[in-house]
Amino acid sequence: MKKLTTVLVLLALVVSAGITIWWFFIASFGDRQLEVFLANAAKNGTVVTISERERSGFPFKVRWRLRGVAVSHRSGEGVLEGQIPEVLAETGVFEPQRTLFAVRSMQKWRWSPADGSPARVYTAQSSAGMVGPNEAASGWRAEAALNQIAWTSGGDGRNGSAERATLEAIVPLDRSSVTFDVGMSAIELPDELVFGRTVEKALIAGRVDPLPRDLSPDGLINWQKSGGTVTISRSSLVYGALDGGAEGEVSLGPDMRPEGQFNLTVLDPQSLLDIALREGWVRPDQQRYAELGMTLFSRSNAAGQRELAARLDLREGGLWMGPLRLAELEPLVPVR
Repeated sequence: MKKLTTVLVLLALVVSAGITIWWFFIASFGDRQLEVFLANAAKNGTVVTISERERSGFPFKVRWRLRGVAVSHRSGEGVLEGQIPEVLAETGVFEPQRTLFAVRSMQKWRWSPADGSPARVYTAQSSAGMVGPNEAASGWRAEAALNQIAWTSGGDGRNGSAERATLEAIVPLDRSSVTFDVGMSAIELPDELVFGRTVEKALIAGRVDPLPRDLSPDGLINWQKSGGTVTISRSSLVYGALDGGAEGEVSLGPDMRPEGQFNLTVLDPQSLLDIALREGWVRPDQQRYAELGMTLFSRSNAAGQRELAARLDLREGGLWMGPLRLAELEPLVPVR
């Protein structure tokens, strides 16, 4: 009996020692990865400072508490500065590749354009997410959610907000592309636009291929010239009279304006046509042709609602539906 007790005690000590060694190995590995991240960020012009670090969670979790996180990135376009009071990160000792993170206090970001235009301030009350292996295929998956977002511009009253924003991104092991899914809800725009000021829901999902390595204007121009594309696999927008979705493929043209085609579906197209007439997108002498086109391209969906299905073209610096030029498209990247 004494021998069995001795064996069990020794076994418990060995297991405890093994768990302790493994915990400190994972914790140290996490610390080293953080240092590598900070060093790589600095090489790319982003300075990240942390005023205080704390580790806990022994024996089955490793938790990091990073206090006083400050971010600064300076480029030819301006300066981005961020203040995050506290970041919490956690990983399991036996699942170290999966890391959960949370920011439970308000984070603040300030963008100061180099051209002297008013600075923009963005805040989020809280955020949380996960980074870990992608279970469906080789690669990585990141998920994040931000709550109670707000933005202001130069104190001129052009304020906006959103109740929630979500992001999901999947990157293969070679980091050659990214599949993304971005959504926002209850968006309050700075100005009252054609469809109102409140966007009930907006979602866009697709793929960027290849993944641009340089997000500066010159880098994006080179990415476009080498064949970079964005494929939209799913999107939806509920914004006043505009209730629909689209899918298609878009790239950046030589003038850095979007080019491509979308298949569009819109519920209640008559309301959309009424607004198009009111705003002058469709002239009174074009009304009959527009109504005829709407009739030809409309059908009843499964819910019995009238639904318009048409193709949108992004070409010649404009957004087109057939022969109708609905809107001008501004360059997404300034061409110098």
